[in-house]
Amino acid sequence: MSEVTLRSLAEQLGVSTATISMVLNNKPGISEETRQRVLDHVKASGYKIRQYNASAKRSRGNTGLIIFKKHGKVVGDTPFFSRLIESIEHQADTEGYRISIKYMNANSPLNDFDNGLQGLLVLATEMTDQDIYPFMKLSIPIVALDNGFYNLPINTVSIDNMGGTGSATRHLIECGHRKIGYMKSSVPINNFDERYFAYKQALDDAGLEPADVIELEPNMEGSYRNMMQWLSDNKLGSTAFVGDNDFIVLGAIRALRENDIKLGRDISVVGFDDLPFARINEPALTTVRVYNDVMGKSAFRRLTEIIKNPDSPYTHTQIGTSLKVRNSVMSL
Repeated sequence: MSEVTLRSLAEQLGVSTATISMVLNNKPGISEETRQRVLDHVKASGYKIRQYNASAKRSRGNTGLIIFKKHGKVVGDTPFFSRLIESIEHQADTEGYRISIKYMNANSPLNDFDNGLQGLLVLATEMTDQDIYPFMKLSIPIVALDNGFYNLPINTVSIDNMGGTGSATRHLIECGHRKIGYMKSSVPINNFDERYFAYKQALDDAGLEPADVIELEPNMEGSYRNMMQWLSDNKLGSTAFVGDNDFIVLGAIRALRENDIKLGRDISVVGFDDLPFARINEPALTTVRVYNDVMGKSAFRRLTEIIKNPDSPYTHTQIGTSLKVRNSVMSL
């Protein structure tokens, strides 16, 4: 019989690993219908309940993970964030800590939040500097995840956004493209700002100017609608595009296809994240792979380091990326 894991349960139920963890921790923010469905399924699995309780008994202490949703337009129950959260939970279990998960927004109170916690991870994808300030005043160690906050004295673990998008843009230039556009999120976050900066820098280094810069919603359906509208109002001048993430790119590709613009033949596109959808797209999407499992584990390891040594200097850690070349880019 195959092992029942948090991830396998999440896949069976069609929810995120964070949702199951919140139910098992009896945390708010989950509908009663979903809560009962998860409990019934987990109970039927038997083994997972026993494994979870055993883990709690041998815990070294309590830690927390805040999933901060400023608007929820980027952070959601996607493969990227599910894998990231699962890796954090796995690392916490490996190191013998319990971890509770809580969803918050800009209006959520922080009163006495640090009570009973030894350390806190904050998923800061949608945060600005102003959003992280209240967390920096807490009396416990914190690590901000998926946002660099390079101007602040805070421990962070983030993606090498500039290196990733820089390599994507240079790949298109090396393939002979000179009119390279950008599929830009209409919802700004620090990660996207860094990626767009790297795109412009790579073009400038090659003596090129940005071509079509198109603002699209950061999800497949919204991106598709926006791209359909843009194509009806504008003439495509680019031979290639870099995108803020795979969701944006894949939605736009659908619109391009419906306008008889073929990927890998009439247009070349590079995404960012290497989601499972990118690999099954036809043709398969060239994209920047993000090692979100490494990022999650590194963030929790850093948290335990500063729990043990609270006077250690803060660090900004970037997790590298790699370009996965597939069939969505043609050479000119």
